[in-house]
Amino acid sequence: MEFQNNEFGHYIDDFLIDAKTHSENFILKKKRDIRENAAARGNSEGPGGTVPHLIDAYEKGFGMYANLVVHYIEKDTRNNPNIYLDVDFDLIKRMAKNKFSSIYLESRDFFKILSKRKRNWPNYADTMINPANDCVAKIERKLKQIERRLLLLKKSNNLSIKEMDIIRKVKEIITDWNLIPQKDKGILNSQIDIFINSKFTGNELIAIYRASIPSLEHMLCYIAEKCGIERKINDLGEAINAFEKFGYLTDETINILRIIHEPFRDILEHGKKEPSTILKLLCFSLFESIYFIRDSIKKKKGM
Repeated sequence: MEFQNNEFGHYIDDFLIDAKTHSENFILKKKRDIRENAAARGNSEGPGGTVPHLIDAYEKGFGMYANLVVHYIEKDTRNNPNIYLDVDFDLIKRMAKNKFSSIYLESRDFFKILSKRKRNWPNYADTMINPANDCVAKIERKLKQIERRLLLLKKSNNLSIKEMDIIRKVKEIITDWNLIPQKDKGILNSQIDIFINSKFTGNELIAIYRASIPSLEHMLCYIAEKCGIERKINDLGEAINAFEKFGYLTDETINILRIIHEPFRDILEHGKKEPSTILKLLCFSLFESIYFIRDSIKKKKGM
């Protein structure tokens, strides 16, 4: 899922409005309860009466807003990390502060009115400045932590130099090796291009795996025929067994092919969910297997 700035703004706005509404409702309920309890006890609303409780209600309401904003963004960045990988977090901070400003200004207005009730009452107008600053600082601090976590995720999503070197060699083999059918050359090359340019989301990786497996099967069937394996091969599992029986592939190559084949039905036919890290390894191993297959056949058969 990709957003333009305004679309992302609307997406985040839903979280912030929810946090703001919960905070405002909490403050409203606390104020009502405090006043009802004070009235029942005959307490005054002044400095020695309900005011400390009212200040506490706003402080807790500010804290609730900060906690909810952080909770929603933290949870969403874990569930949908790729939405946030290229997002400017300053936008989220600005929007969070803008939503909070109306809660803060309402508190100032409330305490201004309260201060005017009697001449000898203190001026409560600035009572909420420090709690408001604490709320904003907490949001900024936590969002910075989330941003750093996503930056590490983005870095870990990239292929290493060693992996890219292997991918480059595989692309050369696909282009030059005459034991890969022409149709499969195009499919495998295009899937590798998608792989190295992807954000490594689960859906992307499953699509790459799904599209590449048939070409790997065709390639192995074609190689089996050229190597004189007369046994009928219908799928990747049968191809692995045939090559293992005739000893044309090294044990390492057979093991890699089994790793690729083992989750085939669970993922593609039964929809089993696997972490993106596992799917990334699966796709990389699929492409890497071409390097090992070519190396084995070259050593064993000179082809």
